Amino acid sequence: MKYSNLLFLCFFSVLFLKAQTVSTSDKFNLIESISETSGLIYYDNKLITHNDSGNAAELYEINSVNGSITRTITISNATNIDWEDIAQDDTYIYIGDIGNNSGSRTDLKFY
Repeated sequence: MKYSNLLFLCFFSVLFLKAQTVSTSDKFNLIESISETSGLIYYDNKLITHNDSGNAAELYEINSVNGSITRTITISNATNIDWEDIAQDDTYIYIGDIGNNSGSRTDLKFY
């Protein structure tokens, strides 16, 4: 009985994943200054990203048609130790300085 349930679950998962496949294509290449992008949101009709660890504490607004940077926002009270993700709600943008590949960081934070 357990084996048949597991087999059914695997079969259903494969069908579900196949049905969720989305076709994508390249629209533009990112310029070198944001080649290490690590998070992306679509906020206020703009693409906003940031670079990964060790880069400047900056967010970049990207033109969604040609990939150019339309604005750079410096986060003056933050340090980019290992920024990994970005999120938003109706009021704020959140940046997760949560990279911890070696498992030794104790200063993880959200801006």
